[in-house]
Amino acid sequence: MSNSVYYRHYLCKVYIPEFVCNEFLQGCSAIEQAGWQTAQTFIEIIPVLQSVQCKRVLGAGEQAVLASAIQMQADVLIMDDRKAVNEAIEQGLTVVSTRAVLKVAAEKGIITSYEAVEQALRDKRFFLPNY
Repeated sequence: MSNSVYYRHYLCKVYIPEFVCNEFLQGCSAIEQAGWQTAQTFIEIIPVLQSVQCKRVLGAGEQAVLASAIQMQADVLIMDDRKAVNEAIEQGLTVVSTRAVLKVAAEKGIITSYEAVEQALRDKRFFLPNY
């Protein structure tokens, strides 16, 4: 199965650790928070019930994402930080970038414009790698 088909197949439900959700929503406008509420149809906020042992020094958000992926036995992990991606791969997880997920979301009609969402994330200083 090609990566593109694999992503399309699994883009059904996205689980986000509470810590990451709170970090993301800090400083969002009322309009952005309303958009976030709309996204709740395919996004579920989850508590992280376990910690994960990492070989690399990672931020709290990356550690929460890794721990929740292991906890949920995730099929695919969305992650952009290169050190965290390497850590996830070493732990046997399949990793895709936010950019790849946004492109599939646009193809499936989940978002209306990949470019608009990408720009909004960049405006919020959200790092999107070129992969």
